[in-house]
Amino acid sequence: MPNAAERLRLSIWTTMYWELSPEEACEHIVSLGWKTIDLSAEHIGEICDGQPPERLERARECLNRLGLTPWQTHAPMDLYIAHPDKRIAEEHLEFLHRRLAQCARLAVKNIVIHAIARELKTMEENLASKTRNIEALKRVADEAAKAGVRIALENLTGYWGGIGVLREVIEKVGSPALGICFDTSHANVQKLAVAAAIRECGEMLCCLHLSDNNGGSDQHLMPYQGKIDWKGVVAALKDIRYSGALNFEMPGENGCPLAVRDRKMYHVVGIMDLLVSGGKDGKTYAARTEPIREFCRRGWIDPKFGYA
Repeated sequence: MPNAAERLRLSIWTTMYWELSPEEACEHIVSLGWKTIDLSAEHIGEICDGQPPERLERARECLNRLGLTPWQTHAPMDLYIAHPDKRIAEEHLEFLHRRLAQCARLAVKNIVIHAIARELKTMEENLASKTRNIEALKRVADEAAKAGVRIALENLTGYWGGIGVLREVIEKVGSPALGICFDTSHANVQKLAVAAAIRECGEMLCCLHLSDNNGGSDQHLMPYQGKIDWKGVVAALKDIRYSGALNFEMPGENGCPLAVRDRKMYHVVGIMDLLVSGGKDGKTYAARTEPIREFCRRGWIDPKFGYA
């Protein structure tokens, strides 16, 4: 019988274990019971960029031996196939062509890209960038389809944080080789209703960057460390019948010893098992009608804490 992480199809961004090589990270992730990964931009770069072909083959053999599914990867953060400088745009598009072939060899299902490399200042710049993105994606979509790799546009912030903008680009390209990678942290910073935004992605949703934050900055934390409604997230994913990996991208949780990160991974499994199974999360109590400060003034908390 599969363990909870495997049964729920939980996936983890491999740079959660940044000090390990790609193969070591994969070995370690499997030892924790996870069978699906996001082969991070850093790790796939270590495997492919400037390396002899046998380096990729070793990684492919490792994935096969471990029975790991590389559900997604991420293109370099500075990839900008819609760069206003045509020469640079061509160089970046050529890189994406190479990466698609490499993803195919590694059996990666989805590659996440950003429509822009930095936030643009004006609506005119954003509209021009949208046009260039559509043109560039039309040039690479057929190759992606043949490789069996889906290109996933990620929701960012600002203009490119709107799900409608991503849907428009995908519809105008008109290829099933394009989809959306939904990032819950970006959506929360954008002040979107996260569950509603997932439903707006609908059938175009092909992969996820799941993490939490307080709404003020892109913290990428574990569920329930911020303000995202995780019951709503899971309900929305069920409503649109999303069947891909539940992938966690949590750079805000990897600045601690490796053994502590392992405990966090087990914690995420427990949370998601509770949410997906529909288990109750404890008794429901009546909300207090008085503010917490007034409650504390009654002397329940020692005055030395400043509440009296």
